[in-house]
Amino acid sequence: SEKKTLAMATCVDGTGHILTNVPAPCDFGSSEPALSVQYDRQHKFPAERVAAAVKTDLERAEASNEEDKGMIVKCVNEHFGGFDCANSKLRVMAAAGAIALGTVDEG
Repeated sequence: SEKKTLAMATCVDGTGHILTNVPAPCDFGSSEPALSVQYDRQHKFPAERVAAAVKTDLERAEASNEEDKGMIVKCVNEHFGGFDCANSKLRVMAAAGAIALGTVDEG
């Protein structure tokens, strides 16, 4: 099976930001190494969004209607192994983002 890239995305004042566990397609194509571009991109990610993700409980999220809620629950169960696993993956990504942003100590 093909490994998927973990990503956390947000938008602030019309500007998109993304954290990834590997360089994203947008990180390639410049004269700089992709890892350097990824590093620079990730340091622009809003730290307050990372902090919020660490505290997020996906199961408590609200949907605009019951049909959407049902599709979300089904997707989380089928693709992430349930909400506990999905929350853990989100928190790991957020923690890695906090380290990348320099907002926490690795020790």
